[in-house]
Amino acid sequence: MPFQTQKTMQAVAIDRFGGPEVLTRQTLPVPDIDSDEVLIRLEAIGVGVWDPWEREGAFHQLFRERYGVEPTFPYVIGFEGAGTVAAVGADVTRFREGDRVYADRHINPKGGFYAEYVAVVADHVVPIPDGLSVEEAGAMPVDAITALLGLDSVLGLCEGESVLIFGAGGGLGVISR
Repeated sequence: MPFQTQKTMQAVAIDRFGGPEVLTRQTLPVPDIDSDEVLIRLEAIGVGVWDPWEREGAFHQLFRERYGVEPTFPYVIGFEGAGTVAAVGADVTRFREGDRVYADRHINPKGGFYAEYVAVVADHVVPIPDGLSVEEAGAMPVDAITALLGLDSVLGLCEGESVLIFGAGGGLGVISR
């Protein structure tokens, strides 16, 4: 049975860059999806050390360079989360409504994860593996990608090899265990 996606959602958004005081709860339209996107009804989100940088405008230049546009306000921040697929774009074949997924999307022009719904390019969406809770999946994408990049790109770790990590803390420490 398809999800009945509502027209509006609750989100924590900003109307300008600044400190924590610029974060406000707002009623915003549920993002429309393009043909290559997935709409996720969020159940858990990650809150990272990078979120204040986004809120303060530190990624403003990157936003311009990556998308060729200025961010528009109100703007929903947040880089990662997990939930249930509410809708899929016409060209998306890997997911169906009702699939349990997690995703990461840095600097998304359609808004981030501090909301009830987020639109994400399907290439940035992954099924939640068996044995992983939605809360764990929602809080791990950025740290997991960082850990994999370290093991792959920096260390060049190959299948069958292992590494012993001392003193790993925070999200990377939890994922690297």
